[in-house]
Amino acid sequence: MRAEVEWQCGGRSGAITSVLSENGRRGVLTGYAMEVNGAPADARVAIVEDLLWGDLDDAQQSALLKRLMQTAAARGCHTASCPILGYTSLEPLVNAGFGRGNRIVHAYLTLWNGPHPEPISSLYIDVF
Repeated sequence: MRAEVEWQCGGRSGAITSVLSENGRRGVLTGYAMEVNGAPADARVAIVEDLLWGDLDDAQQSALLKRLMQTAAARGCHTASCPILGYTSLEPLVNAGFGRGNRIVHAYLTLWNGPHPEPISSLYIDVF
């Protein structure tokens, strides 16, 4: 578990992490800076993956997101994307200017190594 956290927050290529601990409240956001094929090296996209708002209030959530976006900008990101996975509030993103995209992704899951598990309630996929 610790190795996964260390990789997610700093060990992987382009890792971007923002942590806020204030007045006994904590939250963490993670993602990475991704290069865009055919674009200049300083034209990266920030992919925001984990929105772990914890028990932060609205102002703290905004501050945490602002820190993440400042880090992304310092790494050459000009745009940011965050998948809607339904596990947390997206209000801080909307308040920061994130908008819903028009892309709809249809995904199909096939298991090749045995019987189907219990019903699958979610699926993770990177789409670029």
